[in-house]
Amino acid sequence: MELFIRASNSTISNLHLNGINEGSGIDYVFLAETELSNIRLLYNSVTRKAESLATKRQLMLLDKFVALSQGVSLTTWDLSEIVRLHDIAKGVTYIQGRIVPNNYADGNFYACTNASDPNGYSDILPELVYYSGIPEANCLKVYVYANLIEKGR
Repeated sequence: MELFIRASNSTISNLHLNGINEGSGIDYVFLAETELSNIRLLYNSVTRKAESLATKRQLMLLDKFVALSQGVSLTTWDLSEIVRLHDIAKGVTYIQGRIVPNNYADGNFYACTNASDPNGYSDILPELVYYSGIPEANCLKVYVYANLIEKGR
């Protein structure tokens, strides 16, 4: 699963997600150019979890911060606005869908600067955060989309 942003602001629309280590076993998620993105996840449609097989980290919400972290994630993810393109010859289905945290249906994703992350990387890069209430003034609403390949369909 490859994750990217869509937004009304053309400067950040289509940026991809990048994890930067900000603590023991925790990578906070920031927006980066496509070639700098280091997040490649597998999506389990049964458990609705997104995780990296390489690093054993799961995509989760830690308070308002979107992060990759080791351990058990309580965050489950749903895909909405799904578009499926079947390639019978290759035996795969290409899927694109918007990522929505299942347990937080009343909120939205935002790209925020100066988000008070532990090491201050959001002073330089927009950070992906999730607010269920009113966001701070330094935040822009964004949507997170996933490109997936489903085998055997």
